[in-house]
Amino acid sequence: MTDTLYWQGMMERVKDFVKACDTCQHQKYVATTPSGLLQSLPISILVWSEIYMNFITCLPKSNGFEAILMVVDHLSKYSHFIPLKHLFTVLSIAAIFVKDVIKLHGILESILRDRDPLFVSTFWEKVVQARFSLFEVVYGMRPPVLVHFLEGETKVKIVARKLRDKDEALRQLKANLLKAQEYMKYQAVKKCKAVQFEIGQVAYKLHLPVTSNIHPTFHTSLLKKVVGNYTATTQLSISLESDTGGIIPTKVLSWMD
Repeated sequence: MTDTLYWQGMMERVKDFVKACDTCQHQKYVATTPSGLLQSLPISILVWSEIYMNFITCLPKSNGFEAILMVVDHLSKYSHFIPLKHLFTVLSIAAIFVKDVIKLHGILESILRDRDPLFVSTFWEKVVQARFSLFEVVYGMRPPVLVHFLEGETKVKIVARKLRDKDEALRQLKANLLKAQEYMKYQAVKKCKAVQFEIGQVAYKLHLPVTSNIHPTFHTSLLKKVVGNYTATTQLSISLESDTGGIIPTKVLSWMD
């Protein structure tokens, strides 16, 4: 443009025009540091009250097993690695989870999982249905909760010493976890930028049409602030609209035993 036209403030006018372009804002990639700072999970108070679970798949077969269910306690980092055979379902995983985890540690308070909400809700429902651990079946009560030791609770010196040692170990563990967590957060936020819109810090729930086929909650790294005059629309593209009739495959091409 400078070869044929020029006026005072032309560069800024062109930049503002490009920034406010609706097509550019939808399609152009923003080459900046990721938005949204790392939000650390709170450290658990008791062992085996909160866990993380995940699957390790596509492993070489060994005695028919080719996958591993990994269950890790948030606080102690104690882990269970349970071998699995394909094909496993939510029901079979729930049964294995009750057999290998619930029977040893009782019912948990929360489970962190990166699977879809349908898997998590169905899995948790099946686990709750089998809420009686073997401890409850034998003794008629839930497993005792490991609480903090109070001086004078027991007159047996060796028991008091063991309980004090346990509490001290947990105190040091939480302090070290917090220190490591703060260091990891410090390193992570150096490559990110803080972005805050009207409400919230990390995730935002958008007001989408009822026919939307996508989840309404988005991380700040996936959102951009609108520039210029923008008219909100109530229509989505066909690919984002839900199909009221459901999606049914016309033919099964292959399957895995």
